[in-house]
Amino acid sequence: MKTSVVAAGLFLLGAAAYAAELPEIVARCGDRTVGREEAARLMRRAPEDPKGLPPRDLMKQVLTDLFCAEAMTRMLTDAGFPPTAEQAEQALTDFFRRCPAGMKRPDPGDLHRIAQEEKTRLLWAYLRYLAARRPELFRIPPQTVERYYREFQTDFLLPRRVTAVRYLAADASVLTALRARIRQGEAPERVLKSLSGIRAVPVPETDPAVAAMHAGDWSGVEAAPGGYAVTRVSGETPAGYVPLEQAAPLIRETLILRRAETELRKSLETILAAEKMEFYF
Repeated sequence: MKTSVVAAGLFLLGAAAYAAELPEIVARCGDRTVGREEAARLMRRAPEDPKGLPPRDLMKQVLTDLFCAEAMTRMLTDAGFPPTAEQAEQALTDFFRRCPAGMKRPDPGDLHRIAQEEKTRLLWAYLRYLAARRPELFRIPPQTVERYYREFQTDFLLPRRVTAVRYLAADASVLTALRARIRQGEAPERVLKSLSGIRAVPVPETDPAVAAMHAGDWSGVEAAPGGYAVTRVSGETPAGYVPLEQAAPLIRETLILRRAETELRKSLETILAAEKMEFYF
């Protein structure tokens, strides 16, 4: 960890030093110019290059990406599909709402952060553009969905789920009585009303105490902060796969998104070939 942090720091220092030596006008594309200060900011924000490009080559790549993204933004805006972070965040939220119950979904904070990225804004705006201009790309045959499901079925594996509750009390004998009466068939709510001094709290699924327990199992009465505790697993759902019919909407959206990414890449390559970019370093 320390090594990677140091390497990243050295990379940023090297990039900043290189940017400081650039000419006043660094690059031009049509009427758009990039000066030394803007180039320096772009280099500071640039992620560490995994290919280890020299600063000059990295600068050229950063500026090329900038000009292409700006040209794509103009095209989409003129077509009525301006890329915005708000629309990208809403699209991401809607996309992950299609995840079947039980599948992990990104944290809203992560979605908000991802939506701020330029490539994310461009992709979702381009997706809306394609929906209006090339609706045939959105037609995914059922056999394609089934093939994806079979190939990536492990992506739809749901972990074992348990529902458990921990009863806390200052008197161990009260918990022993609680456990005995519920085991005999009395409703937990009724038993809790008839006994005093018991507090019930839900147990996280990740709690090691329930890892080897199954529905209906009880733990022993154990010492706990402020008294004693006993744990009961009230429900269990075994591990299994999301059925195809539930996974299909998410698969269809995933395949559409992949097609949009491919088309966006082609469009950017077309822009790259058409735009006249000049670099002065």
